[in-house]
Amino acid sequence: MGDDTVRYVGSWIGRQRRLFPHVAEEIDPLTAKLEQLIVILDTLGLEAYVAAPHRGPGRPPEDRPAIARAFVGKAVLNIPTTVALIERLQTDRSFRRICGWERRDQLPSEAKFSRVFREFADQALPERVHEQLIRHGLGEHLLGHLARDATEIDAREKPQSIAEMRAELPTACDIGLKRNAKGFTSSWIGYKLHLDVCEAGIPIAGILTSASTHDCQVAIPLARTSGQRVTWCYDIMDAAYDAQAIVEDSLVQGRIPVIDINPRADKDRKAEIVAERARRALVNIPDRDDELYKIRTVAERANARLKDEFGAKNLRVRGHAKAFCHLMFGVAALAADALVRLFNSRPCPLLA
Repeated sequence: MGDDTVRYVGSWIGRQRRLFPHVAEEIDPLTAKLEQLIVILDTLGLEAYVAAPHRGPGRPPEDRPAIARAFVGKAVLNIPTTVALIERLQTDRSFRRICGWERRDQLPSEAKFSRVFREFADQALPERVHEQLIRHGLGEHLLGHLARDATEIDAREKPQSIAEMRAELPTACDIGLKRNAKGFTSSWIGYKLHLDVCEAGIPIAGILTSASTHDCQVAIPLARTSGQRVTWCYDIMDAAYDAQAIVEDSLVQGRIPVIDINPRADKDRKAEIVAERARRALVNIPDRDDELYKIRTVAERANARLKDEFGAKNLRVRGHAKAFCHLMFGVAALAADALVRLFNSRPCPLLA
């Protein structure tokens, strides 16, 4: 990324209170969600990544920055489909102006929205925006912990054949199984989104795989991706990541792995774990790793916010590239929102 990118990203932090009166003069009505969208868009700085429309002779191309802002708005406002997004832009003047269109007749068609979204997916636009946001916002800080987890992503696709899955492993849409805390197993057709999340609830890196991919297969590449962006001390993971290779890789990278023990089919080991916890409880000596492990819930909360607030439940596109693009618009928006909350010592009441 060039210097312009670095200067633009995160420009909102530290000045949101000063700018809102000026925004309110230009755009009304300004709801809490639209105000949140303005903060996120200004923090992401999409204009540094998307070429502005052509101003020379001839027919100009569509305004890519405006369309990119619209897709971020789709995630922030939890709009389920592109058709619904266009309808909202047609009827909501404030939202339309925030994205960059003054009049309804300036809005692109559904086909153009879809075509540009394909371009964004091919360019990995939201992933690049998210990466630079994390580098710029947290790259110079030492983080205490990264919590690693994966969440199911339902998709409206048919599971591929074995031959197709082998050709595209591990990114093909397929069937995943997951056992919850109560021991019940659920299944879904789609993908699995793996995230590294710091203690402030900011997603640092994400990888999208087939639903059937085991979490431990993604741990090392995900950690290496995060390692290119930030520095941290502890790797916190649940029992799905209890593998010697993951432990050794964490230690080699200079971090301390805190991983819940998976006794698997070893009944004696399981009994010993239960007995050791009972002995510690009897003499009131907490396990240090147990206390650190509690931080892992930040990853679960980030997954919940991504689904409930930033559009991860509304996956309607097909194919790994488009699915990842859709989800990363939400991840980038979530990261921007969490960064603003972290660095703004007096956040706007509407965002509290």
